[in-house]
Amino acid sequence: MAGNRLSVDRIVRAAPDPSSADPDRQAALAALRKSGFPSSRHEDWRHNRRLPFGGVDLTRPPKPAPPDTAKTPFTAFPQLSILDGYSFPGKIFQPWLASRKDFQFLPGQNPFFDLNMVLSPDPVFLAFPPDTLETTPFYFPIRDTGNAGLTHPRLHLTVRSGSNVTVLIQQFSGNGNATARNLALTVHLEPMAHLTLFTLDETMPGDTRMVSAFLTQDRDSTLNWTHLSLAKGQSRLDIQAILEDEGGELNIQALGLVSDSAEADIHSVITHAAPNTTSREAVKNVLSHNAHGIFNGKVVVRPHAVQTDSRQSNRNLLLSSTARMYSNPQLEIYADDVRCSHGSATGQLDPDQLFYLQTRGLDTLQSTALLIQGFAREILDHFTEPAILDYGLARLAAWLNPEGRPHD
Repeated sequence: MAGNRLSVDRIVRAAPDPSSADPDRQAALAALRKSGFPSSRHEDWRHNRRLPFGGVDLTRPPKPAPPDTAKTPFTAFPQLSILDGYSFPGKIFQPWLASRKDFQFLPGQNPFFDLNMVLSPDPVFLAFPPDTLETTPFYFPIRDTGNAGLTHPRLHLTVRSGSNVTVLIQQFSGNGNATARNLALTVHLEPMAHLTLFTLDETMPGDTRMVSAFLTQDRDSTLNWTHLSLAKGQSRLDIQAILEDEGGELNIQALGLVSDSAEADIHSVITHAAPNTTSREAVKNVLSHNAHGIFNGKVVVRPHAVQTDSRQSNRNLLLSSTARMYSNPQLEIYADDVRCSHGSATGQLDPDQLFYLQTRGLDTLQSTALLIQGFAREILDHFTEPAILDYGLARLAAWLNPEGRPHD
């Protein structure tokens, strides 16, 4: 534990004026000093090959020049770019930028979120006004110059009552350089708000990515989140979600395409804290080469949260004998009159299905690709915005055929 505290002290020394007079930073720093950082002996980290950000330069990078918004895949969407942890909002976002006092924080829940609160140079606070109805996605591309050490983008979103909006967050790898990024995301849905959230995350060998997401939902709100991870480096997504009032609905669909010696990790805790709430979580992974996958998902039903309806599933395909997957779905139920289920399955492609496709004229590579596409489409089809679906399908095709081999 003393070593953890020393590492916290190193973080403090690396940040210019890390505590200042900001009470949130002060509280996060106090929480870090108390908890330190997890070790491989910690239950939630025991399957990880290594802990994130070891030996990374902790010096806060200077603010870079504004990024070129034309160099993103979705130029038609309104953009708020984040580069090296600094935000560059487009004009459409200016009226919606909120102040920190409109947001509440609970330090001590996640040390990497607390780390972000201490070191983030330019957090974004955005509140969509009541009754906002917008079908075009609001786009948040997050990039690093590749010249910085550990970066700390932070994004806080509130969707006001009666609004229905779509948000796309895309995390890029560095410009040919290994990157280390510690993203903090909070989302709050007010009564009868609806958010469709799409996230795209790509890591290359040498990249380290940590995402800490906190979701809270009020009465009759709906959050649909679809996530695609293309992992060749180390990535971890921590989700803590609370359905705080009746009628809340949360749907999470995630697909990991994990290759080389990558590690892709999803930890989630979904808490039903009120009656008549619904959650669905479906996580799939396809792992090749020496890839390493982890899923640790927990659903908690608090006392009096009757008529909870929750389903959780994790399905994984191993494409090599050296790929590994650790899956641990869990239920903690403290109420009666609920419907909750969970399940997990990990295996290889069905040889009978492969044989059948080959009898129809497909070779081994084509048969394998077709079966993986069918497995992955169950998640990708939740990208209801056509441009994002097309992008996801193109990335899947490239992942299946990295050498660009022509198909007959």
